[in-house]
Amino acid sequence: MRHAATSARKEARTEAEKKGKVWVFKNPKLAYAMDKYYEIAMKYAAKAEKYYVIQKLSEMVRTQPRNLALGVAEGVLLFKLTFPFTMAAEFYGICRGYLWFKNRGAAGEAQGAGNVEKPSEEKAKTGGEKK
Repeated sequence: MRHAATSARKEARTEAEKKGKVWVFKNPKLAYAMDKYYEIAMKYAAKAEKYYVIQKLSEMVRTQPRNLALGVAEGVLLFKLTFPFTMAAEFYGICRGYLWFKNRGAAGEAQGAGNVEKPSEEKAKTGGEKK
């Protein structure tokens, strides 16, 4: 039974590759999204493969320019897809860091030069130095 299912999947994959579709999924929306992703990645890879920098960089890392260009193209696509989610978190972190830095600076200015010794509790209670 398992062997029959595996061979059926292989046949479906072969038919899909003949039609130009690379991904075979039961969910048609997921299959459509993966086909579109693959088309766009191949388009970007074909463009990036022609660049002089990609060709020289692929010689340095000893790989084919097509594979390196495909990696760059997929990285760009992944960035474009995840940017709306990561942008919000990054902006929140920048704002929190700015507020922390601003408040830390204001606390230092209130104490003076920053290296000034803080009065101990005994000094505060007695109003001066202990003799």
